[in-house]
Amino acid sequence: MLDSLKKKFVQKQAQYLVTDSEATVIESDNEIITLTAGTYLGDIHPFFHSLTAIDREEGSETAFSCVHLELDGRDLIADILVNPIPQGFFIVLMDFLFDNSLFIMLRITKIITNDIVNTKNIIYIHRR
Repeated sequence: MLDSLKKKFVQKQAQYLVTDSEATVIESDNEIITLTAGTYLGDIHPFFHSLTAIDREEGSETAFSCVHLELDGRDLIADILVNPIPQGFFIVLMDFLFDNSLFIMLRITKIITNDIVNTKNIIYIHRR
């Protein structure tokens, strides 16, 4: 029953792409948005300008949750995973297609709550 309810309300669609170290597309499966080889990701949305500042240590993954993007004329709420690879970056863009804005609000609230708890923990540790 839970699986059918999850499928009814939330669908997850993913796009996989490889870029060079300057965030220029080398290859993309174009599941969410169409990206041709040679496209600089910063030209499609300002968020992607930050990719070049990400830690380049191979094996380290940087995750961005609930990023609001306007791409190809549509609004997306996406989780973005960035993994350094020798060629540049392997990026997974996961779009959440919601039938109800309540789920978006709940997801964002969960992230904010988690950040508050982490901040309180850091403060507590430094006070000891």
